[in-house]
Amino acid sequence: TLQVTLGGENVVSAVYVRQDVIITGFPSGALGVWFVSHINDKGVPAEPRSTTIVKWGASLIQRIADAHQTGPRVPLHDGTTTFGGIRALCLRSDGKTLLSGGADGWIHTWAVEDGKVSVKGRPTTTVGKAPMEKRSAVLLRKLAAAGEKNGPHSWQIASPYKNEGPPAFRALDCRPPAGPDDP
Repeated sequence: TLQVTLGGENVVSAVYVRQDVIITGFPSGALGVWFVSHINDKGVPAEPRSTTIVKWGASLIQRIADAHQTGPRVPLHDGTTTFGGIRALCLRSDGKTLLSGGADGWIHTWAVEDGKVSVKGRPTTTVGKAPMEKRSAVLLRKLAAAGEKNGPHSWQIASPYKNEGPPAFRALDCRPPAGPDDP
């Protein structure tokens, strides 16, 4: 199990959904949406496909705390344990649909939409709070209806064995939609 710390939280899964946006899964069952900046060898923001990137940074711009439940504890290579959380993320080829799979035995479908979020702006020389500014961002919206367990947007997978918890997802793969009516 690979675990990385980004912004003070352990990240156990990640997927780029835009050139400058990463979605991450956390052991807590939360999803994070991160704005990624790329800096070239001249110290200026750059497009990663056209130049060498020497530094990058990430800022958490949205957190969905209740995306999944934690699932059971998972042993790590150093002898400690963590919760399973969200271990599987997959962006469909349409670029508008994300699947998340958790250690809680659920797969959820999310709409990936472009929008704006309010973030604290740069500090000013005037006394008072930092101004709020609108920033372009990717917004996630869960597509499932309340109580949905067997599709079309969320699925709960149960173990076939008595007294055993649900299977924990470690990877997802998704086919492109066949047509406009195919979820």
